[in-house]
Amino acid sequence: MSDALSDDGSDINQDDSQDVMTPAELIAKLEEAWLNEKFSPELLENKSEVVECVMEQLTHMESNLQRVKKGDAKASLH
Repeated sequence: MSDALSDDGSDINQDDSQDVMTPAELIAKLEEAWLNEKFSPELLENKSEVVECVMEQLTHMESNLQRVKKGDAKASLH
């Protein structure tokens, strides 16, 4: 589930077998996995693919922010 996303959050993968998820959907899925694990009486299967996707997005966002000039409105939106 390593969904590649462009700067605007749209899917740039050409592989139709992978799910397309917006950043908001990805965060919701991560939060759901966290809450399920938190309240489960037993250990659940890990959701490393969701965590990896979120980490990729954060890394991409950080690199975009480093390219933006200080004081630019784009930086304050992130």
